[in-house]
Amino acid sequence: MRMHSFFEAYLDDEDLLHIYRKKESITEIPVSFYMEDTDHHFLDLMVESQEEVDDYICYTCKLSKPITYGIQYDVVHELGRRTPLEFAMVVKTDRFEQRFYYDGDDLGVSYDKNGTMFKVWAPTAYRVDLEILNGERIIYPMFRDEHGVYSRKVYEDVLHQRYHYLVSVNGHIFATIDPYGKAVDANAHYSIVVNPQKPQCIQPKTPIESEVDAVVYELSVRDASEAGTFQALGMSNHSKTGIDYFASLGITHVQLLPIFDFFGVDDSRPKKFYNWGYDVNHWFSLSNAYGSNPFNPEQSIYECQMMIQEFHKKDMRVNIDVVYNHLYEIESSSLYKTVPYYYFQITDDYTYTNASMCGNDIDSSRLMCRKMIVASSQYMIDYFDIDGLRFDLMGILDVDTLNEISKKAKAKKADFMIYGEGWNMPSSLQEDKRAAIINNEKMEHVAHFSDVFRQAVKGDPSNTYYDKGYALGNVARMFQTMNVLGASVGDFGYHKIFSSPTHALNYVVCHDGYTSFDYINLACADEPNEIKRKKHKMMLVFVLLAQGIPFLHAGQEFLRTKKGVRNSYNSGDDINRLDYTLIAKNADVVTYTKDLISLRKMYPVFRKREVEDIYDHVIYDHVDEKMLVYKVSDEDHELHVYFNPTGETFHVQPLESQTIIFSDGIVQDHNVDQFDVYPYGVLITKVR
Repeated sequence: MRMHSFFEAYLDDEDLLHIYRKKESITEIPVSFYMEDTDHHFLDLMVESQEEVDDYICYTCKLSKPITYGIQYDVVHELGRRTPLEFAMVVKTDRFEQRFYYDGDDLGVSYDKNGTMFKVWAPTAYRVDLEILNGERIIYPMFRDEHGVYSRKVYEDVLHQRYHYLVSVNGHIFATIDPYGKAVDANAHYSIVVNPQKPQCIQPKTPIESEVDAVVYELSVRDASEAGTFQALGMSNHSKTGIDYFASLGITHVQLLPIFDFFGVDDSRPKKFYNWGYDVNHWFSLSNAYGSNPFNPEQSIYECQMMIQEFHKKDMRVNIDVVYNHLYEIESSSLYKTVPYYYFQITDDYTYTNASMCGNDIDSSRLMCRKMIVASSQYMIDYFDIDGLRFDLMGILDVDTLNEISKKAKAKKADFMIYGEGWNMPSSLQEDKRAAIINNEKMEHVAHFSDVFRQAVKGDPSNTYYDKGYALGNVARMFQTMNVLGASVGDFGYHKIFSSPTHALNYVVCHDGYTSFDYINLACADEPNEIKRKKHKMMLVFVLLAQGIPFLHAGQEFLRTKKGVRNSYNSGDDINRLDYTLIAKNADVVTYTKDLISLRKMYPVFRKREVEDIYDHVIYDHVDEKMLVYKVSDEDHELHVYFNPTGETFHVQPLESQTIIFSDGIVQDHNVDQFDVYPYGVLITKVR
């Protein structure tokens, strides 16, 4: 970020400069500096202090008066060499926020055939031009207001025309797409003027009264069909594949992997390369790779809208996986090109943080960054009628941003879901402000993936060892498993993690790991296939009947395989595409999953909404510290779930007769005074 050329100058506060010079460039002539602006006004700089930093000398200079924004400055040293003054850490100051915060909701393009308004926030730029391509290149100078917003109204019909901004800032002229633009051309060279219409919304017929009523099913648009498009995913073919198959499972929500513009594929040849979409490039423009015509972004918008309505018709809601924690690259991004440094987390020693392991972390605590993220989420609700958001690496973002998104989303849709990866990421954000699991009590309507659930039930892999959880036979994890069955809202068997069962999202696998059956094949390699299948089924029971929110990975119910590939983000369609032939081959597991979803919906005892209700009506028992008994009740019903992950048979003789309603995948209604729980089996009884 700094010290990459012989001579550099940075404005780190409105009256504070840091100037860096290579030691080898310094002569015996006394060091001195002055500034010159575009109007040839000069200002001598007084050096207050200096220090050696690696191969450089860093000079600290104070200005006699605050800097003027909207002007280009050069810093010149005693040998006449000059360098542009970069507006750097000054953009992180409260004074900068107060001066330039823009509360309008019209950034981007406001289309009208008689006159279209373009607006971009670039307060440190000294000039911004709008370039429109309409057979020829037409450049329009833009006009700056007191908030650093540059605007220009074009009095002709520019619908479907390409455009970008030419931003003069920090000594560069950056050509950039519109950060708020609603469409980009193939591979995002230019933004496209579009006029999207809001869809005719169809309400799913089954109400969702609480987050725990949801059953979330993670899916990639590309993986679901051979075409890999919005249109193909939303198309009913009256068969046992695609949207018809997903509806047959009884799930309430599909969660789509990122659908907004990303790097890693060639939009003009979308099947040439494969990528999940986490190399995000834009927060408003859809990926053209998922449109039936990648050269018609407005058609892609329409097809995405229609796909979501088709899910709604089939009583499924649609959540979108969003990547607000980082961008694919800093310097090539529209956020950097419009306001360098502002949108990214930076350490006290002027380096970008990298908690995301992608080279940068978004600074959502900045007001205009938060505003943009909230605006993006609102746009998805208003124009795509989405039902929830899943946040990638959510712990990089801040609590206030998540709460604002939640508040505004819930005002539009009371049953809107918000959840994400609440890992405590080592960014520059103070720990008590991170949207992480450790702060879950500060975010009332935000759920978090429970990695403790995954560890307890399945186990956590390393590069050399495949850990076994309780469902895979590690009975030492039994008490931890009791804890996660109760959404980890208490300290029984493990420490308390969540302040509400609506905060715990229970899963054993998602897109970025081995599929669950691939993992079992690795961790239990020496065991017969039939036992592996039983262990897989047991994991499904834990996910679907535990307190909290159940989460399934697409194909988990038919023993999906990625041929042993752990991180298949770019592994191609042959590894990632859903193999629907496995549905028939593993029909017993599919039916098992459907029956469990039906049981969850039928009995509210598996969907408790309050901590107190879990404390009072969820009881854990065990036999020989091997077989776990999960007892749940309410005013109407009491059910006992017996988990036996061992090779032993356990004979149970309860104090009163019970009705077996589910035994190793067979739905029953059989009253008994005693019964056996067979090896690697699950049995559910109803006491009343």
